[in-house]
Amino acid sequence: MLVDDSAIVRGFMRRWIDEEPRIELAKACSDGAQAVAEAASIRPDVIVLDIEMPRMDGYEVAAQVRNDPRTKDIPIIMITSRVGDKHRARAIELG
Repeated sequence: MLVDDSAIVRGFMRRWIDEEPRIELAKACSDGAQAVAEAASIRPDVIVLDIEMPRMDGYEVAAQVRNDPRTKDIPIIMITSRVGDKHRARAIELG
């Protein structure tokens, strides 16, 4: 599952994923709240998650995914344009 509020990033990632025949994009979400609900519903193999989004950022999504027994074991790959150590540390702290 791909979660990013940027239509450009979602489009790029979708094209990149489509080039790999072993990978199927289950869902692309532009909203963190939608992503939490979809993750519980479809239980994707992995979540690629943007950190900076309106309403519910990637940290909040990760925290909710980790606190739900249905989704707590889904691997999360966090993506961001930020390069600071504090962003990396917070993402690692959330699992």
